[in-house]
Amino acid sequence: MADDSCTNCGMLLNPENTNCPKCDEHRYAKNRKLTLSIDIAHARQTLAQAEQQLDQAIEQAMTEQFGNLKIIVGRGLIRDEIHRSLDAAQWQNRIRDYQPEKYNQGAYVIQMHPCT
Repeated sequence: MADDSCTNCGMLLNPENTNCPKCDEHRYAKNRKLTLSIDIAHARQTLAQAEQQLDQAIEQAMTEQFGNLKIIVGRGLIRDEIHRSLDAAQWQNRIRDYQPEKYNQGAYVIQMHPCT
């Protein structure tokens, strides 16, 4: 994490600060309305690599408190396997919900759980 300022009060945050020491706003509060987008299918990934990238992307979206996560999966075998992995992630309560992107069936939009 790089040094940056609190989006609520402007206080300078150190890399180890999760919350602002002045106003207690979470470091990534601004991300709650944003979507993290990651392509896991177009760099010649294997199925195992794509699944690993999905897990890393979910962890990043949770840690950095993104509201949504967009996973670009293409239309082949990776898409089918990622669909199964997303079912498992939803069952494990790691994600809230997911669906294919409205105008791009080669991508999923994942709703993350709201942060407290």
